[in-house]
Amino acid sequence: MISVVALWNQVQQTAKTGTTGYQTQDEFNRDLATAQTRICNVLCDNYDFNSKIEDALFGLLVSQYDFTSSSGIVPTPNDYFRLIAMWVNINGTFQLSQKVALNQVPVYITSFVRNPDITKNRTIYYYLDGYIQMLPMMALQTKLIYCKQPPVANIVLTPESSWNYDYIVPSAGMDLIWSPMLFNLFVYTMLELLGIEMKDQIIYEYSQLGIPKEAYVSSTLTQGQ
Repeated sequence: MISVVALWNQVQQTAKTGTTGYQTQDEFNRDLATAQTRICNVLCDNYDFNSKIEDALFGLLVSQYDFTSSSGIVPTPNDYFRLIAMWVNINGTFQLSQKVALNQVPVYITSFVRNPDITKNRTIYYYLDGYIQMLPMMALQTKLIYCKQPPVANIVLTPESSWNYDYIVPSAGMDLIWSPMLFNLFVYTMLELLGIEMKDQIIYEYSQLGIPKEAYVSSTLTQGQ
């Protein structure tokens, strides 16, 4: 886990040397929620069974096995964030299914080479309105791995005072569930949300997880769409 108090102290120590100043409790917690979503998106986009990213997402990955869909429809769990991979049982053997974007579906289903066909061990899936649609549309037994929503983490700032000055005491409402290996990445992402240029530092931290600059930039551009 990552101590939210340690994160607060590091972010504020850096921020006060610039022009941003201290954050309020609500501002920090708002940015923390944004940072969790941003980092989770980048890691999921670049997962591809990378062991370092798998370690980084420890505690957030969920395996849901042996789900038999109805007409190819797989409902997403309540804590669902992103699907990592899905397998389909074809004649007793689980085959990896291919994810496609919604706008690519017409291309696949009209293609003689790429159209989903159980007899040719070809299945595809796409995400739509809270569920996963498998193609072909038929009852299919599936196994899936997904990333769940990061639990809410927050700081609690309690005003205190002595005889000559006022101050605040930070305490953890809830620590971050993430691996301590991501501490610096969270610090730099929080500082960037404060308007402090941290792009090079963030790119370096992602590179330590095997995520190249191009993949990180692509992920952040997609998030902005």
